[in-house]
Formats: sequence, C-alpha cells, structure tokens
Amino acid sequence: MLAALAPAACRRSRGHAKDLVTPGIRVLLDSLDHLAAMVFNGRFDILAVNTLGRALLAPMCDQPGQPNSARFLFLDEPRARNLFPEWDRITADTVAMLRIEAGRHRDDPDLTELIGQLATRRTEFRTRWATNDVRVQRAGTKAFRHPLIGQVTLPYETLRIDAVSGQVLTVYTPRPGTPEADAMRLLASWNADNQRTDNRGRPAPLPR
Repeated sequence: MLAALAPAACRRSRGHAKDLVTPGIRVLLDSLDHLAAMVFNGRFDILAVNTLGRALLAPMCDQPGQPNSARFLFLDEPRARNLFPEWDRITADTVAMLRIEAGRHRDDPDLTELIGQLATRRTEFRTRWATNDVRVQRAGTKAFRHPLIGQVTLPYETLRIDAVSGQVLTVYTPRPGTPEADAMRLLASWNADNQRTDNRGRPAPLPR
C-alpha cells in the first residue's frame, strides 16, 4: 500500500535544523509532477518526497518512524530486493557513501547510531564496510520493480542543496518519448486517479 504521507514530505528526523527542508525546495518538489524526486540528508534519511516519488518508492517511504534508505536496504531486505533488482550494487554504493559521510561527520550521533545498528544486525553491511570503498554517485541509473509498471531502469541526477549543508535532491529523469517516461506517466496517472476517487483521502492499494 502506498504510504499515507503529507504532500512532498516524509516524516522528519529528530527535528535537527539541518534536516528541515526549505519552503522553496518543497515548492520545487511539488512542481515536478512528471518526475519522481526526493530530498535526502547524508545519513540517507528521506526528508521530503513528491507525489510521484512516493508512488515509486512506497515500500521505502512506508517505514515506521523516519524513513531511511540505508536502513530499508539492509533491515527490510526482502522488500528491498523486490523493489531494487540490483540490490547488491545499490547497497555497495550506499555503504561507500556512508563511509564518506562518517569521515566528514565523526561527531554525528545519529550517523554513528545508524552505522552501529546496521553493522551489528547485518553481515552484508559489515562485509561491505570492511572493503573501505569510498565514492560518490551524483548521476547514473537505478532499476526498480514496481507492481504497476513492472521493471524499469531510470536515469537520475543528484544535486547538492547549498541552502542547507548535507542535503541533496535526487530526481529521476527519463528522457521524453522513451518507454521509461511512458511508464512514469502511467504511474502518475494511476496515482492521480486514486487520489481523486478515494473518498477517505488515502491512496488505494497497488494492483497485485
């Protein structure tokens, strides 16, 4: 089921000023009605997401408490592997970027807690952490498996938000006229129809 979240927002992490999304970025997210977009911090907390991003990433946004991409990948592995067919590559990239963040912010207690939680609970995380791999992925492609549109590989761009240190905006950018763009239009149309027809104001379940 799609997460019942406020427009362009996931639940906030512990109220830190650096984790608050500016009104301007929220306007930008809401204006991208044909592209899936979201805001992350360096710990991979999902700070905000637009309607299409929420429809694409419903299982990840539906986590209890503060949605976090790294926690979802490693601690909700069955659903994560179902959503991300290239789970091994994505988890390796995630750990590499967490290593960079840990080097930059050694005094971040939330980051230390996250890394400790993942390391104590998942061998896969400890193995990847031990490789000492560090790299930043600012652009590339990511494959998704979705119950409505099937498997689709989307290009993405990740942009730093200079107004707030540590925040990045990730936008999935299929080129117009491609099957990927058509798939995202279908998802957007389905989501809009269900938002209009659900009298309770909550998204309807995805088709199985």
